[in-house]
Amino acid sequence: MMINVSELTNQSLNWAIAKCEGKDITRSLNKNRQLRLVGNMIYTPSSDWSQGGPIIERERIGVYLANHSTEHCAAWQASIVVSDKALFCKALYCDGPTPLIAAMRCFVASKLGDEIEIPDILT
Repeated sequence: MMINVSELTNQSLNWAIAKCEGKDITRSLNKNRQLRLVGNMIYTPSSDWSQGGPIIERERIGVYLANHSTEHCAAWQASIVVSDKALFCKALYCDGPTPLIAAMRCFVASKLGDEIEIPDILT
């Protein structure tokens, strides 16, 4: 199923992050619908700072409180600078309800584009 990166949440977002990181992904979800990697590790970088924080630091993702936040808009924004094939740099921005979700959406968009295909089991 094709989905816009700005709509990724929970396990669909964690799955996309694992794909970007080159992790060996299993399609098994535990009873709490948490993604398990090979080796039985629960992978939740969109909600666990010990997993998402190093990605933010390594990729130099900026995370900040959005100026336009309301109850109907995302409270957090993230940005990352990416280079295209012609070596032009541009900034990419993503929103989210939490700093980690905004940053992880930004990371996925920078690696896979604005829209990705995810397994149906994750929807």
